[in-house]
Parts: sequence; structure tokens; C-alpha cells
Amino acid sequence: MSSPGSPAKPLLGRKSLCVLVANESNGVLYLREHRRAPLVEYLALENATARERLRELTSDKPGRSFDSHGHGRHAMADQQDAKQQAALRFASELVQTLESGRARGDIGAYVLIAAPRFLGLLRKAIARTALGGPALTLSKDIAGQPAAAAERLLSEH
Repeated sequence: MSSPGSPAKPLLGRKSLCVLVANESNGVLYLREHRRAPLVEYLALENATARERLRELTSDKPGRSFDSHGHGRHAMADQQDAKQQAALRFASELVQTLESGRARGDIGAYVLIAAPRFLGLLRKAIARTALGGPALTLSKDIAGQPAAAAERLLSEH
């Protein structure tokens, strides 16, 4: 995963609309100065862990445990697999980037466009912050497509 750090591009203007287009593999933040302005890519982040195979992420088999009653032993199951944990971290990273822009006063309202499963992770991450809710949420996986795909979705709503 890449770290948010300082974006290379300057901000468009104070209180820009931010559109986050994301899935478990990558996320792009677009900014729009005013309602009719085009979306301009501000920052792209990637979750390289999402592309790895699960067996490459886990080094060992699960541990063994005794039953609380009786003499049986069984494999301990992880609550969440490594890919799910990486997706949670990536969602938190994206939300922290939004929160930083909001704290600096660079971002006004924001819109989320995310794959359905990842949208839930983003909502959980937002709930743990003082960011406040998005102006609009769209459950579509258009990550990796050009900004025009996000423009079309926004124009429909």
C-alpha cells in the first residue's frame, strides 16, 4: 500500500468537491472546483496486497486448539483473512486522506463511488472519524476507468 503523504499536485481551490472512486485494489481522488468544472485527478493510491494470492499473504497454517469440552483438537479459524484485513487498512488509508484534506480546509463536500463490498468498509472507516457523511454515495465499481465514467455517474444524480 502506498502512503498518503503530500500530494504532488497543488489543490484546485478552497473547499473543492472531492470524488473518491475506489475498490479493494485502488482508489483515485478527483477534485472539482465548481459544479460545471471537470474532475481533475488529485491523488491515486494502490493496494498491492489486494492483487496477491491468499497463500502468499499467510505464511503458516492456522494454529491448533483444544476443545473446551472433551479431547478434540481443531484448527483455529482466523476472524478475517489477510486480504480482508488489507482491504480494511486500505479503506482507512483512503478515509484518512479525505480527513486530512477536510482538516486543511481544501475539501468541502465529498462523494464516494465504490465497489459494493468495499463501500461498506469505507463507511465503517468513516464512522470512526470526525469526517461526517458523504454528500452522495454510489455503489458502482468503476475504479480503473477514466474520470469520464465518474462524470457520467455524477451527472445522473
